[in-house]
Amino acid sequence: MYVYVESFPRMGSETDDTERIKRAIDSAVEFATVQFDPNVSYTITNIIINKSLTIDLNGASLTVDPTPGTSSDGAPVFWFKGIQSIIYAVADPQINQNTYTINLESGLGADFSANEYILIGDYQVIFPWNANQDFQIIGHHEINMIVSVNGDTLTLAKPTEWNYSTGPYVRKFSFIRKPKIMNAGRIREVNPGGPSTTTSSGGAHIFSFSNCMMPQVENCVFEGWNLHATNFSFCIYPIIKKCQAYDPFRPQFGGHGYFVRFNICLGGLATESFTRHVRHMVDWAESLDGKSSKNLALYPWGTAFYMHGVGSKRVSSTNDTVLGGETSEAWCMGNPTYGADFDFTITNPTYFGNRRAVTGQTNSRGLKIINPMFKTTYDTAIYLSTGIKDVTVVGGEIEMLGASANTKFVRALAAGGANVENVTIEGTRFKGNGGLHLDAIGTVIVDSSIFQDIAVVSDGFSACVRAGVTVPASDLIIRNMMVDGLFERAIYVSRAPTRNYDVSNNFINRGYTSFGMHLAVSDNMRLRNNTILGGSQEFSFIGDFNAAVTNGAIITGNVPNIYDKKVTGMTFFTPNTGGSSAGYWSQIGKVAITQQFQDSMSTISLISGDSSNTNTQRAQVFFRVKQQGAMGSPPVIELYISNQNGMLGTDLAAVVTQNDLTATVVQLYVKINNAFETIYFNPIHSAGSVKAGWTGYNALVQSLPGGTQKTASYQNGIDGVTIINARAPSVTVTHGLGYAPSSVVCTPQANIGSVWVTNITTTTFTINCSVAPASNTVVNYHAK
Repeated sequence: MYVYVESFPRMGSETDDTERIKRAIDSAVEFATVQFDPNVSYTITNIIINKSLTIDLNGASLTVDPTPGTSSDGAPVFWFKGIQSIIYAVADPQINQNTYTINLESGLGADFSANEYILIGDYQVIFPWNANQDFQIIGHHEINMIVSVNGDTLTLAKPTEWNYSTGPYVRKFSFIRKPKIMNAGRIREVNPGGPSTTTSSGGAHIFSFSNCMMPQVENCVFEGWNLHATNFSFCIYPIIKKCQAYDPFRPQFGGHGYFVRFNICLGGLATESFTRHVRHMVDWAESLDGKSSKNLALYPWGTAFYMHGVGSKRVSSTNDTVLGGETSEAWCMGNPTYGADFDFTITNPTYFGNRRAVTGQTNSRGLKIINPMFKTTYDTAIYLSTGIKDVTVVGGEIEMLGASANTKFVRALAAGGANVENVTIEGTRFKGNGGLHLDAIGTVIVDSSIFQDIAVVSDGFSACVRAGVTVPASDLIIRNMMVDGLFERAIYVSRAPTRNYDVSNNFINRGYTSFGMHLAVSDNMRLRNNTILGGSQEFSFIGDFNAAVTNGAIITGNVPNIYDKKVTGMTFFTPNTGGSSAGYWSQIGKVAITQQFQDSMSTISLISGDSSNTNTQRAQVFFRVKQQGAMGSPPVIELYISNQNGMLGTDLAAVVTQNDLTATVVQLYVKINNAFETIYFNPIHSAGSVKAGWTGYNALVQSLPGGTQKTASYQNGIDGVTIINARAPSVTVTHGLGYAPSSVVCTPQANIGSVWVTNITTTTFTINCSVAPASNTVVNYHAK
């Protein structure tokens, strides 16, 4: 059924068309169409509609004044206004998140039935994200549906979104169903001369829909307005499409100059529309499952597509485009004044401008950017801060056109006392002057991305990928990258991650001015199959590289391969003794145990040969520490030497430097007996619940540190050399076995008659001969 506005002329002293349009609306039955004349220009103030109608403006132009006589009050021009019921109290002290049932107070269930939509809310004071500001929101809200009623228990269609803990309640809806406004040739508001004080659903908007099911705005043109071109509040599946909106009056003021706001809505779609210079093109506030698609925002004053920080969830933006911008980013989730949002998926976004493309902030969670096409002259394309979590960038291309040394494709910062957590960047192409600054905890992944024609200004800190700047990640994975250009560093890791550390299969080419990779090292590092070409220096490491490799780091398959090492075959060395420091000690290893029953076992090979001495030191050593008793009790220490030459058991010492309730620390020392000598040592095998740490080039010390000491015993006997002096019948040998040998085999280097051994003790034995030599004679021996 159609009702024609022109069938209702002005009456009496009416000076505008408001009242005659009301009469046309009053005469229309439910679901009728009220049609305007395209050849008439209408003047309207405020009209409230309480029935389901289609308002077909039919190409007509409207001059509207929703705030007649004042700039601070007023009401919407067209306001479809459904009804919410009285408040129904809940029997339970709170409604838990993720529950399907609500228990009402006794007798209230009779008012409800299956397939009804309800509003769930409470009066909880919700402070801003960091609780440091005065602003506060009262209550969470959501729209849900009843699937069954059993007495006073309501069973819901989907689990609740929040914990409702302060005076939880339920309201019923009396929806206006499928109201629609369409085909406005041009709507222009009379400039109220200043900002409005009320921006809620009843504020001076052009169109407003409250408590409506499937409301729709289509094919309307807005030119000049103060608050919202369209406001949907407490609506189910609202739609605005194929509209245009130009030049609102005061987009610099909060709440002003919006194209469309979805406020506490379930579902919702904004599509195929165009705006110019609006504050927000599409704004979601405490709404669920909203969508925008195929929209174009030209020179927005603020954020074009905005999850506004009051708890919206599961919002998507698909194939939306933003060109230019005044003060803010194109897409954003979270608001410092309010709080967090959850799950914003931005697919195929396009941004060309001089501001950020995307911001995620204020403890929001679940930002996903898929196949972006971003070009900006600003210092950052994607900005992450103040505790945002679970960010993913997949595919697409980001190009930085600025020249600042601080330009970043993605910038993740620890700000406001909250760390960014979990960032994944996969398969994205980066171009221009910039890098990735990923100062985040949790899991940080850069995978299969390409850095093309990079020009990172050399400021001493820049890198194509920088991580662990002020905080370490738990897991850091940088793999399958291709990097080409002129840059300070390709990969720069300041702090090693605490759990998994994988830098693998990366190809780095051309002009790095400092290092191809500048990496903090750790025991869990996996640096594998990377190729670095050109530049000044391929690798640089922060920390004890040798110790990390010995304790489990794997560095292998890299080109150039001068740093390719595994645990076996890794060589450490002591300082070279001087002329006066022969016989000094140097620490070569350490075991640190923190729990009862932990143990550590290692086999080490030691050799020397730098000095001119003809009897250099060499040996194999077995070193074991176990805390068998309670922490603080003496540990079990085994230290055995074998295959030794020029090295006694007393030349190796295990020293307990700490033994209390918190830790048992045992340090291993070697004595360098000769002047101008270095001992080289290789960990051959390690096992046990605790790995020994091996370090080279520790300072020479004249005496061992304080603590319980244990020198080495001989595992397979000892080979030694002694001299029987001329005309002497015997020589006494200090063997150092730590026990009385049961067998001593002697081999003299000259004829000294019969040879036998006497006086065998735990420290010495005597070699005797039947013919005293005429000159000093060497005797080799093996004692065991």
